[in-house]
This record gives sequence, structure tokens and C-alpha cells, in this order.
Amino acid sequence: MKQIDINSADLIGLLYEQSEGKINNCSIEIINYCPFKCDFCYIPKDSRNHLPYKKIKKILDELLKLDCLSILFTGGEILLHPEFKKIYLYAWNKGFRIGLNTNGYLFNEEWLEFFDEYKPKTIEISIYGYNNKTYHQFTHVKDSFPKVEKTLNLLKNCDIKTTLKSLLTKQNYSYFDKLVKYAKSKGLLFRWDFVVFPVINNSHHSCNDFRVEADRAVDILFSYHDIKKYFATKVFEMGIPLLSNNKVFQCSGGKDSIHIDAKGNIRMCLCVPNKELNINNNTITESLIYFENFKRMPFSKESKCKDCYKKGVCRYCPGRFYLETGDYNCNVEWYCDIANGIIRKVRKKTLKGLYLDNLKKRQKLVQAMYKIIINNIKKTNVDFNEKEDDYKKWFHNITTNKDLRTIVLLDRTKVCAYLQYIILGDNYFICEIQVDDIYQGDGITFRKLIGEFIKNSRISANASVLGNINPNNLKSITVFSKMGFKRTNKNNYHIGGNKLLEWFYGKKL
Repeated sequence: MKQIDINSADLIGLLYEQSEGKINNCSIEIINYCPFKCDFCYIPKDSRNHLPYKKIKKILDELLKLDCLSILFTGGEILLHPEFKKIYLYAWNKGFRIGLNTNGYLFNEEWLEFFDEYKPKTIEISIYGYNNKTYHQFTHVKDSFPKVEKTLNLLKNCDIKTTLKSLLTKQNYSYFDKLVKYAKSKGLLFRWDFVVFPVINNSHHSCNDFRVEADRAVDILFSYHDIKKYFATKVFEMGIPLLSNNKVFQCSGGKDSIHIDAKGNIRMCLCVPNKELNINNNTITESLIYFENFKRMPFSKESKCKDCYKKGVCRYCPGRFYLETGDYNCNVEWYCDIANGIIRKVRKKTLKGLYLDNLKKRQKLVQAMYKIIINNIKKTNVDFNEKEDDYKKWFHNITTNKDLRTIVLLDRTKVCAYLQYIILGDNYFICEIQVDDIYQGDGITFRKLIGEFIKNSRISANASVLGNINPNNLKSITVFSKMGFKRTNKNNYHIGGNKLLEWFYGKKL
């Protein structure tokens, strides 16, 4: 018999494949209180609940029947649970891959010895500063930093996968780079987030008290190469319709993962509150059926998120929206600002202008240009029906006019906009400006296109720039009016070269 070599990663992959349609992972909030008193914490300050061993045992037994592979024990502070060792050993002996969330404050040599013998899949430790002062500002517990630092020093020298994590807030952004350097100096894995989680019962603080303004958050994000690279890919993929269904919930929560809080409430995830289902009255299987129906919730007609292509960038989450607004369909503008800021940052680097001197030799680019104009026409004229020979006629018109000049804007290799113009003496006639739908309104693409036009045409302050705009295209009329174009008759608009240059460069010439 031929021997087959398979490593643990392959085995886990096979197991996950076999468990499709069942629960792959479950997070269990075994306790909802903590020795720290962090102001931004999503858990209400008066919480004093923990799940007893018997109930957790019942949960784990049902998860096994559902082929669940991974569990996360979280809190509160899990090491405060009076039966934690008993709970952990039961899960460990059942073969679960166990993750642990802790603040590291109660960790000591005894716990190190215990976890070294009964290894978890990973331990994640939240860190809040890099010295006594910064730690106390966050946790409001004196001498919390030395205890956590001792924990980190213990873990970095053992064979337990440990990840440090932190949160960017208004209170720490001024020294966040020092916090990051401190975390990395420990030689452990590190990750951080910029999304402040809303309080789960909406009873006190606003996220705005703690989360960093969107522009500042984006600036900090893009100061790290790996994050910048990640979002560059996300922005480039925005045109791929990954999230095009009409359902508010577009994640896997409640399908292959669930969350159980310290009161025994069964949730789709931590973000979606639920008091309808509880381990005292409902099974997890019943809950999965409930979630399947609940996740059929459609977008409302008023939803700004329904047709938005930025959901893969903005950290779209209807659960977080609900916790802030009381409505799963109501977006929070801060997330939109984050997405727009990221898109602008990325496109400033990736958008490149290309002057086409021979359109006949650039068939692929020309076909992409045609696709953009047809899609835009359909948006302004619902009665438009494309005919079979439309492309041939359009191609003939733009390739036989020897005076017509074309500038294409590329995002890497993708055509995202183009501008065509004719020069007659000091008169510059803009014949066509078309911007791909997902590049409209991003604050950078149109400006970049105009910049390429100014550069390639070598427009002077004494020149006159004219353009023709469809009267039904209110968006274009608004944009050109803000630039300083004045309407000369029904469809024609005009701006002096000096005014156009002032608009672009932001100063008088």
C-alpha cells in the first residue's frame, strides 16, 4: 500500500471541508467581568455574569455533535472564572482547537506550566500601553503594566503560540507607534485594529468618544507597509461583485460560526445582540435554523449600503451599525469615511495616465473605454438599448478623427477613466469624459484625469476650455460647475485656462 504523507495543516483543511454546512468555530464568553476598567470596553461596567461549568459542558457536547473544530474562550477575563481549569481541560480532552483571549494580568508561572502541558491553539493578549503611565491611563489599575510585561516575558520563551493585539483610539494615537514598537520588541506575533466596538447594550459611551477620526486613522494605517499592501489589493478588487446579493448580512456568522455570551444567549456573532435564544431553552441546532431565517433580511430601499461597492474596504458590519443606530440598515458615516480615505490613498499611487496616439492599435483599451461609456449612458438613460453595430460606429468615429486626442487613466492594468479632446489654436474642446462607476466620487480619479489633460495638452492660462454636457447628467453638471465652468447655452460650458489651472493647483496663478 502506498504511504501518504499528510501534515497537520492538511488534516485540518480536510476536516473543515468535511464539516461544511456545520459549525466550524464558536466563541464562548465564559465570563463578562474583568479586573481592568477600560473606558472603551464594549462590556457594560456593571456586568457580573459567568457561565458555570455544567452549562459550558453542555455547550461543548452539542458543538461536538455539530462537528465544531475550534472554540475561543473569551471574556471579560477568562482566568477569573472559578472553574476555568475544569472547563479548559474538558474542551482540551474532547479534541477542540482552543483559542484564549486574556489581558495577561493574572497570568503567572503556574498558568504557564499548565498551558505548556495542555497547549492551546493560541493565546491572544490585549495590550494597552508601553509603560506604567500609558497602561494606567487605559486600565485604571495601578501597576497593571509590570504584571502584564512579566506575562509577555514568560510567554516569549515558551512553545505556545502567542499573539499580542491592540486598539487604536483617540487616547493612544499620539504614542501608538511606541506601543507597536514595544509589542514587536517582545518577539511575539502582533496585530492591531482601528474599529472601536460599540457597547453591547447601547447604555453608555459613544464610539465617537474613542475612535480616531477617519482621516487620521487612514494615515496611521498607511504608515505600515503590510496594511497598505492589504488595502491596495482590497481597493483593486472592488469591482468584483463579491457582495452583490440583496441581503443585509453577507458574512458567515450564524452559519459556520456562532457566539455565546456570559448570560447564555446564543448569537450569530458578538456584534449581533440576541435575547430570543438561550442555552437554557434552545439548542444550538435550533439557533442555526433561526439564524438562517434571520439572515434573509433584505436591504431596505433607503439603505446606502445595498449597491455600494466599498463594502470590502469599509469593514461593513450591520451588527455594529445596529449597536450604534438601532437599525441594521442604517450605515455609520465613519465607516464610509474610512473607505473613501483608503481608496484615495491607494489610487494616488496606482492611477497612471496614458496618452494614446493610435487607437487602432489599442483594441483592448478601446473596448474597455466603450464598456465604460455604455454603462454610464445606461445609468442616465434607462430607455437606452445598445445595438449590435453601436461599437463599430463609435470605434469608427474616434479612430477616423485625426484631431482627436485620447488620455486613458489606468489603475494598474485596468482602464478606469478616459478623456478625449481637440485643440484648435487656444481653444481646447473636451469631447468626452467618462469615469468607471466604481471610480466616481472617490475624490482622486477625476482630478487625476484632469491633471493628465493639463499636462499632456500643455494648456496655458490664456486658453479657453469648452465642453458639452448632457443636460440629463446632473452629476457631471454639478462637478463642472464646482470646477468653475460656466454654461454658455443649453449644453455647452466654458472655463478660462487660468481658472482651470487655479482649480487644479489650488492657488491663483
